[in-house]
Amino acid sequence: MKKYEVSQVVSNFTKQTKSQAILFYSQSSYLMNNIKTFREIMFSFLKQSYCEKGNFILDCDCKNCKLITNLNHPDIKIITPVANSGEIPKFFMDFFLEGKVSEGNISENKLVISKDQIIEMQNFINSSLPSIGKSKTVIFWLPEYMNSVSMNLLLKTIEEPPKNTNFLFFTENKDILLPTLLSRTMQFFISGEEDKNENFVENMQMFVEWMRMCYVKKYVKLVPFIEDFSKRDKEFQKNFFVFLGFVLEQLWLSSLKMYSLMQVVDKDLETINKMASIFSTESIQKIYESVNRSLRYIVRNSNVKLVMMNLSLDIIENK
Repeated sequence: MKKYEVSQVVSNFTKQTKSQAILFYSQSSYLMNNIKTFREIMFSFLKQSYCEKGNFILDCDCKNCKLITNLNHPDIKIITPVANSGEIPKFFMDFFLEGKVSEGNISENKLVISKDQIIEMQNFINSSLPSIGKSKTVIFWLPEYMNSVSMNLLLKTIEEPPKNTNFLFFTENKDILLPTLLSRTMQFFISGEEDKNENFVENMQMFVEWMRMCYVKKYVKLVPFIEDFSKRDKEFQKNFFVFLGFVLEQLWLSSLKMYSLMQVVDKDLETINKMASIFSTESIQKIYESVNRSLRYIVRNSNVKLVMMNLSLDIIENK
């Protein structure tokens, strides 16, 4: 995605989302396909949030934009996996400051986002009011490198975030993160060409059929549909719920006319756009939350029929 396209997409997004915690994720290998898009999203979000001119343009030379470019803005904190020294590794700094993609291997360097970093972040957002802008921003680069102690500590902050604080997450493996943490973020999938789900066509057909039954309240047909779904293997069921989250993200983007970030094409794109005209942005968010809850129930081996029926009723209520 080009810088101008990223800037326009982020501009539309920041005007219409109310979420204080936003997560961008990908399944591609780190420092490859989508990493530069992640970087552009990060800088575009920051500059549009803090630009002194109030009408952000690319390569703005105002004081705040210059501070952001040099990673010196006092109201912004970037958290990355670190070594024992606690310093941000050089390959991260090279990438943030100059856009250079390093070959540094994170796993080989045994890096981690530690409990001390989370405590330092909490002190940063709670110690004082923003120095220059109206808010503070915390950016987590690869939050999957937190251990369970760090994640639970962060969760307490995300559950009740300060009104003047925003959180951005950039991850290549969101499944490692706590479901309770994910449920408190607005999520966006940035895909590479290799990320196409092998069951995409089947899942899409099931999704469309299911939505039609919910839309016209065909309870008689819903029951056998749910019965058949409950007989599928557990892995298929979990993957279908993950797919539902992806489709709802696309519906949300379509409803906001943020087409540049959408990751579906051809007839699937046409289907998504038609559905987006039926559901309001608010209803899509409510269904999305319900899908996340349902996925957690499925993972915990809850009754699949009951989970699917409750989710169907949520969709009917919010359509």
